[in-house]
Amino acid sequence: MPVLYLLRHAKSDWKNPGLTDRSRPLNARGREACAIMGRYMAREGMHPDHALISPARRAVETWQLLRRHIDPPRRERLVEDAYLADWQTLTDIIEDVPEGTDSAILIGHNPGMHDLALHLAGETPDPVLERKFPTAALAVFAIDGPWADFSRSARLKRFVTPRQLARGE
Repeated sequence: MPVLYLLRHAKSDWKNPGLTDRSRPLNARGREACAIMGRYMAREGMHPDHALISPARRAVETWQLLRRHIDPPRRERLVEDAYLADWQTLTDIIEDVPEGTDSAILIGHNPGMHDLALHLAGETPDPVLERKFPTAALAVFAIDGPWADFSRSARLKRFVTPRQLARGE
């Protein structure tokens, strides 16, 4: 059964007002959140074999730090359309994941990531997810069909935030 991981990029640095939105790096809190989430994913055996990453610097850095803890994917690519995409565009991106892919991760931005996660979770979202999709949070969905039709068969398996992990929840 395929698995979809939705990960919002980690906390970015706003100290340099001269940077464009796409150029903002992670701040110290964001880098720590990546380490927390990466260790969690490794401990739980979450090793996506296909990675789709927004080209924004904060998303790329999130992926680079996260993948220090997990097995490298068979395929990874920057997806221009994922930058600040709405949930429908993110759905289109995921529908193009090749069949035979066991698991895929999408690293992107709100509000699109939150909207997509809520859409996929349906009437029973996680209580935290229902309110927000924090930076570096991870939503895990089981897919009961082909990737091209994932949005109709996705089931939320878990939603976890770095804050929850740091508190030992």
